[in-house]
Amino acid sequence: MVARLDNPDAERIIGISIGNDSEGINWFDICYLHVPVLDEEFIKLAKDIQEEFGYFKTPKISNSIDFRKP
Repeated sequence: MVARLDNPDAERIIGISIGNDSEGINWFDICYLHVPVLDEEFIKLAKDIQEEFGYFKTPKISNSIDFRKP
């Protein structure tokens, strides 16, 4: 929801999470969110989530080439 708020022109957001638990077992999460219009209720909820959990508070935006630099 915070990613959607931060990208007002993107109606669709796809989130992918990959990790493992304390026993070394891999897990994967995929989330698809389609919100064509940002209404005041959505904006408030997304801002509350951002504040509570700190999501995207100081984002670094770059292209894939930047991620490959040492």
